[in-house]
Amino acid sequence: MSAEDMIQSDMWYSGPSFLMENEGKWPQMPIDLIIEREDPEVKAVTAVDVSTEDDNVTQWMHRFSSWTKLVKIVCWILRWPRMLKSRNYQNNRSISVKEWKYAEMVIFKYIQNQSFCSEVDSLLNEQPVKKSSPLIKLDPIIKDGVIRVGGRLKRSKISDEAKHPIILPKNHHVTVLVLRYFHFITGHSGVEHTLGAIRQRFWPMGGRVNLKSVIHRCVQCRKMTAPTLQQKMSDLPADRVKSAIPPFTNVGVDCFGPFYVRQGRSSVKRYGIIFTCLNIRAVHQEV
Repeated sequence: MSAEDMIQSDMWYSGPSFLMENEGKWPQMPIDLIIEREDPEVKAVTAVDVSTEDDNVTQWMHRFSSWTKLVKIVCWILRWPRMLKSRNYQNNRSISVKEWKYAEMVIFKYIQNQSFCSEVDSLLNEQPVKKSSPLIKLDPIIKDGVIRVGGRLKRSKISDEAKHPIILPKNHHVTVLVLRYFHFITGHSGVEHTLGAIRQRFWPMGGRVNLKSVIHRCVQCRKMTAPTLQQKMSDLPADRVKSAIPPFTNVGVDCFGPFYVRQGRSSVKRYGIIFTCLNIRAVHQEV
């Protein structure tokens, strides 16, 4: 269309006129434009829709952002069978250390069975893990149903947890909670110090990379390491930029010293004074 026809036409403002009528009065598509699926010129497109669903327990764990809160809730859940068996069970008492450790082991067993299912079956049957397993370099062992790092530290005098730390799966939500918890109890320390504290009990897969991600997302660490604001300096005063006035009209004065000089048989102090021209930066000194 030309410019004149475009200005006079209502097509660009209200669209074609048949849109204002019922759909039965709309023009039909020509039969010649309908492409049949059997046409060899038409490329067949195949789409596969795959939906993955996590189990309810994994989805429930993602609702927690704190490791201590997750363990505490699991402790209360594990108390429920005891309450049903014993009517005299005191449910209002505080969580004991034994209950806390048992709840932690239940969580670790569950996430390991989800992430290292074949490795758990092999170790329970006293068979070596497959060479394609990501745990092959850690010489894994299983103790109390939990996979731990093997190694050659059996004769060392460190604790058993440090000898054989619990293996945590990579990029798991529980692993992130554990890393976040140790980062907090170590006083928001750096990567190496926090990772050293973690490996006294746990061995997270890809721990350094995941820990860097946790520290990078830590709000308090980002506040402490944020660069300070730099204020822009104001314009120079007129005394510094005028060139028509004589030197030393406007000066800056400062003292320096003392210097010890000999005067007869005694030692006396002498100070120096420096005059700096604010315009041409000439310097004059006196004693």
